[in-house]
Amino acid sequence: MRSSLAIKFNVALLALFIGSFCASALFASHLLQKNARETLLDKARMLMGAAQASSAFTVQHILPLLQDRLAFELLPQLLPTFVANTQLQQMLKAYPDFHYRHATLDPPHSRHQATGWEAELVEHLRGNPQVRDWVGERDGNNGPTLFLAQPILVSDPACLACHTSPETAPKSQIELYGRDHGFGWALNETVGARIVSVPLAAPLQQASERLHTVMLWLLVFFMLLYSALSLTFHLLVTRRLKVMSAIAERVSLGEHPVPAIDSRGHDELARMGQAFTRMRTSLASAMNMLQK
Repeated sequence: MRSSLAIKFNVALLALFIGSFCASALFASHLLQKNARETLLDKARMLMGAAQASSAFTVQHILPLLQDRLAFELLPQLLPTFVANTQLQQMLKAYPDFHYRHATLDPPHSRHQATGWEAELVEHLRGNPQVRDWVGERDGNNGPTLFLAQPILVSDPACLACHTSPETAPKSQIELYGRDHGFGWALNETVGARIVSVPLAAPLQQASERLHTVMLWLLVFFMLLYSALSLTFHLLVTRRLKVMSAIAERVSLGEHPVPAIDSRGHDELARMGQAFTRMRTSLASAMNMLQK
């Protein structure tokens, strides 16, 4: 008993701390990776909002001023898609890991053609018109990639002037892009998607480095807490029990007198010491009576 109680307590405490440390590591890892993804999505939404704002401003305030000129000469610099892409390319200089795509199933210009996974994404948005903000991950050339996609809707009837049919489109548009693509659009139809994507390798690596730092400090904290609890248990329980056990053993062997047990206090060990003292007194009185 002299050593087994302390060993059992320390083993149980150590097992509890190891379990808590492992659980904390899993929780911290999940939290840091989630925070890394949310940070990337916040930036992606900011970029997406900038693209939408520039497109809307062009449609509402620029195109009406040049409507007569556009009937004879199509200026790509005034198209909402061109303006949004140009502005985003400037903004992306501050976010070199991010990539913006304006992907359309049948665009007038081939550089906006949705291919591969982009086409599948657009078809998914077409089949789920209630989705306005789709977040997902895919395997890219640089590892896992996080993407944010929003549907491109034909919400402005003015867009149909250029995209209903070649016969109704401006002559300058036909001369610039031809008659084969970019037509047949309908009002409120999803024709493409704005996609902001970013590789996850670097953010997840940063999250892993932060995890190592957090777990190192947590390990130091657990070690200090383990030492403090182990020392407290020794001072308040184990040491006092060892003294009581030694005195009880001496009394059981008939040794007399023996040192008094320190029974100061009001906890369970103090009350046990007081009871042992009374028992030893009663036992001494009984032995004296027998000897007489």
